[in-house]
Amino acid sequence: MPNSNPCPNQKIKIPGSHINSAPAGLAADLPTKAPSRAVAPAPSPWTFWLEGGAQAVAGDPFVPLLNPPFDAKPSAWGWDIAGLLDYRFNGYWHVSADFRYGANKRHFNSFQRACASTPFTATCFTPLNGNNSASSKESNWVADFMVGRDIGVGSGSAQIKGGLRVAEIRGTTNGNIAWATTFFFPETSNSSYTQSNFFFGVGPRLAIEGNAPISGPWSVEYAAGIAELFAHRSSTQSAANGTGFPSCIANCPISYSIADDGLVFNPDATLGLAYALSPTTKISVNYHVDAYFDALKVMDAAGNQTHTYRIYHGPSLRLTWVWP
Repeated sequence: MPNSNPCPNQKIKIPGSHINSAPAGLAADLPTKAPSRAVAPAPSPWTFWLEGGAQAVAGDPFVPLLNPPFDAKPSAWGWDIAGLLDYRFNGYWHVSADFRYGANKRHFNSFQRACASTPFTATCFTPLNGNNSASSKESNWVADFMVGRDIGVGSGSAQIKGGLRVAEIRGTTNGNIAWATTFFFPETSNSSYTQSNFFFGVGPRLAIEGNAPISGPWSVEYAAGIAELFAHRSSTQSAANGTGFPSCIANCPISYSIADDGLVFNPDATLGLAYALSPTTKISVNYHVDAYFDALKVMDAAGNQTHTYRIYHGPSLRLTWVWP
């Protein structure tokens, strides 16, 4: 049978075969491009929290120049509220602002003893009983403006923060002492007094805050910070002349005003137990402590200028959510 291909040594070219004209072995030897390991940046959510609770206060601004001195401090327990706004950008950088306000007040009575002297000597000729009635109130607020960065801590997350803290404390005590002679002169004498304390400070602050998972929706929340505040402190006190006999008891009249500037060391910490209600919402029970050493300008019982501390602490309930 004759050969149907007139040119037995000529290869037949198939149209379009040039697309895959490379030998199979050569194609297998070509290097392949490694898959990209780039990770999409983390979302940039807003974080909010609001809390409210009880506030205890420690440290005494007192009324020292009355004779005998009268310790006038606010109620051991009051209330406070707080909130935070945090925005994360570039996956792990944050800017945030938080604010806390608290107040303590108290109205109370106490019993005093003193002694009236004769007009021309220091000899005590009759003891005096004094009934003190006073109202003391104090408010405090603090605000932080911070920049932070996420870090990994164990199986949880944390944020290192640095920025500026602004804080203020105001306290006022108003009172009246009704003195009564115990014998010889059945008379009374009323002496009124007032004292105000003020603190305002601004300075740098460093902090860390984060959470550590426990099991399921449960986790531990924590925060700790230190600040050095450049502060202005002042105190004023006055006591009016009494009415009745004798005309003046309790070392009156008194009128003084003292003030100075200085550094106030301010550590704070929070520890709490949180429960996740949803992927974007959790509720927590926390206990916070915020201390201001040498924050208030006062005078001691001997009339010397000095400083006293303030520590605010107490439990609170916090609701936290993120968006979007």
